[in-house]
Amino acid sequence: MFKAPFPPHALQDKSGLGSHETLVIHWQATIANLVDHIHRLIDGALAGGSDDTLVSGELGEAAADLKINGGEEIISKIPEDGDFYVDEYNFELEKLSRVGKNTWFVGPWLFAESYPYRLIRSYFKRTTYWTDFDPFRAKKEEAFRNSATAVYREH
Repeated sequence: MFKAPFPPHALQDKSGLGSHETLVIHWQATIANLVDHIHRLIDGALAGGSDDTLVSGELGEAAADLKINGGEEIISKIPEDGDFYVDEYNFELEKLSRVGKNTWFVGPWLFAESYPYRLIRSYFKRTTYWTDFDPFRAKKEEAFRNSATAVYREH
């Protein structure tokens, strides 16, 4: 993996660069919105039975893991799900563990910012019903629609 010639920005830094807010505000809201989105889909008859309970439960656990209690929570490994980059993320997490930087507030910001996306993907990938579901699709489409003017603007 790429090694920058300078130290990574840490989440405990509250200097206004947004990294602290990433964990304190952004991920809590993101997970809450995902849980709400899944419940709306289930209520709308896209039910996957026991998979629904599994995904909702794991999202709830992720929300609890990311709650701020001094940032001491150890970042958990991504379970093997047959999808991409599990080994790479877990290898990097092991390296961080060896130097005591495998908790949310002392780990490198970019790792801590991207890691939950992959972890959440694993919750869906390990089910039968939701395996190909992209929990972030609606947000990606919304962002694309909102940027359409800039994308299609003539220069």
